[in-house]
Amino acid sequence: MVVSTLLRDVDQSFIVNNHFAVDPVPPGRYVAIQVRDNGCGMAESVRTHIFDPFFTTKFTGRGLGLAAALGIVRGHQGSIRIETEPGRGTLFEVLLPASAARQQAPAPATAQRELRGSGSVLVVDDEAVVRSVAKATLEHYGYKVLEAENGRDGVRLFRRHADEISVVLLDMMMPVMGGEEALASIRDVRTNVPVIGSSGYSESVAQERFGGKGLASFLQKPYSARILAERVKQVLDHHHATRAGGPV
Repeated sequence: MVVSTLLRDVDQSFIVNNHFAVDPVPPGRYVAIQVRDNGCGMAESVRTHIFDPFFTTKFTGRGLGLAAALGIVRGHQGSIRIETEPGRGTLFEVLLPASAARQQAPAPATAQRELRGSGSVLVVDDEAVVRSVAKATLEHYGYKVLEAENGRDGVRLFRRHADEISVVLLDMMMPVMGGEEALASIRDVRTNVPVIGSSGYSESVAQERFGGKGLASFLQKPYSARILAERVKQVLDHHHATRAGGPV
């Protein structure tokens, strides 16, 4: 396997003559990240479906890795180009818009203090790294954190601590029990608890799939510690204001 990077100027001819995952990028300058292998390659019937959620040619696996990767790339206004042929390996090229924007200055200490909160957050995610980062972040800002590695365990934990949990951070794509089923079970226990959904899908795709499920907000993975803290604070502030004004 070979990984390389380059700057690519994309014109209309390049767009027409290449295979893209779902949507091609518009013309312009892009940072390209290429991953090339010399494996067995893919037939056209496989290539056209590899970014579909749950599609897999393997005996094991959930078929979500490429779908999540595409969601992340699309969230950055990019796309993925594919070159493949049976017996000749495969090239994946991630194209991200080149930018000359300067790095944002660190948030002042006063803004950091404004993100502090209280209460318990239930983090339900099958990725241990995501749970660990979310726990460390939220505890830093004053919250107590409960963790579950799949939807089924998350529902069990919620049932035991329903009265004390202030907000749920729920991965929408998990094994054992997915986010949609877990969300419905959580609502059966306590209808008014705010739930923040998260996924590797872009926010537009997530709204299409999960927008009608009663989520208080949505976080596209990967998200920064500050974005997580801001979203939890925003959702809780809105929830408390709504409760103060009358029944939820």
